[in-house]
Amino acid sequence: AIANAEALERLNRIADFFLFHDREILQRCDDSVARVMMHKPVLIRRSRGYAPEPVHLACRLTVPVLACGGELKNTIALARDRHVFLSQHIGDLNNPPALAFFQQTIEHLQQVLEIEPAVIACDLHPDYLSTQWARKQKKKPLVGVQHHHGHLVSVMAENRIIQPCIGIILDGSGYGLDGTIWGGEVLIGDAHSYNRFAWLQPVPMPGGEAAVRQPWRMTTAYLDAVYGRDFLQLDLPLIHRHTRQELMLIMRMMETGTNCPLTSSCGRLFDATAGLLGLRCEISYEAQAAVELEMLADDRSADPYPTPQVSGPGALATDFLIRRLVEDWSHGAAPALIAQRFHATVAEIFLQACRAAREKTGITLAALSGGVFQNRLFFHLLHERLQKEGFLVISHHLVPTNDGGLALGQAVIAAAQVQNANKIKNHYVNRV
Repeated sequence: AIANAEALERLNRIADFFLFHDREILQRCDDSVARVMMHKPVLIRRSRGYAPEPVHLACRLTVPVLACGGELKNTIALARDRHVFLSQHIGDLNNPPALAFFQQTIEHLQQVLEIEPAVIACDLHPDYLSTQWARKQKKKPLVGVQHHHGHLVSVMAENRIIQPCIGIILDGSGYGLDGTIWGGEVLIGDAHSYNRFAWLQPVPMPGGEAAVRQPWRMTTAYLDAVYGRDFLQLDLPLIHRHTRQELMLIMRMMETGTNCPLTSSCGRLFDATAGLLGLRCEISYEAQAAVELEMLADDRSADPYPTPQVSGPGALATDFLIRRLVEDWSHGAAPALIAQRFHATVAEIFLQACRAAREKTGITLAALSGGVFQNRLFFHLLHERLQKEGFLVISHHLVPTNDGGLALGQAVIAAAQVQNANKIKNHYVNRV
């Protein structure tokens, strides 16, 4: 809320007192948020005090670009020459007032920075309000950018890297080119192109978005994928907290494919594990289950579970991990130790995938991006293991690793696609 009347209307059931001022706020700007990782501050939300300070690129962009960002933690970007100007934090674009703020921010930054974009970049997801807005701008050429490719190029651009990287891109969800929901990806590429080298074994998301709000649904999906209906005989918190009818309903949904999109999301794997350990059946804020799983983990180091070797491209197995988690729980292992070993094992899975990608390509540069890397424990584990294996590791510091940094990658990719084509074509590039 930036106006007195708006504050009274929206906050009257929250605030006990209001302190008003007769000087109007012209442009809202949230506080920035940072977390210390690897002894350095890492921005989680880039807003007050940072925006719109530009990110300086290694190479000059051939055309000015407007990048529309994603749906959650939205920021937009205006890019020109060697500079990408990221907006302040706009937030989740899930209602008309948020979309209006999104449009106001675009207009304001274009006016202040005196940048007239020649091309617009957006996410490929057709239901994102930012994508829908971009598609309506008929006078501008439009470049669609795959969500995780955007993350990869965002971390590369921040670190002024232009050569191809092995990208470990881990988050909650992103629109996949195969019709599934991506989120546990190992990509090989740069701003011009990418290949999907490896990904977590897809599982159903029972109820779609409902599975995000209720992690026990993802627990059910993973257990069903490993044990089938026999998982109903296991002595787990899930079995005691939900009726057989509830669990059977979820299983029938998966059997018939009713509102059960497949996902390779690493975020959903964290949710499933939190549900398996009985931490959280339903969340009240984003990533609550994963946050509580991180907080539970033992401070002492623990070895990963024995992990199958990754020898080439393709799906990364997780069934062995679910079995070991269940075995440890059944044998009375401390939940804190189980949580620690889970983090270590997921790090080992992606370390092995990176090693396989290096053997195939010779690339030794590993790029980390996506909201899962806000988990300090997991970030430290994977970062340190990659370095010990001889990888040069790049990650985010000045730009959020979550979707707040997505517009940076979109802007650089869009300019590269225009350069590839040698001219601006007025069409939607859905292959990017």
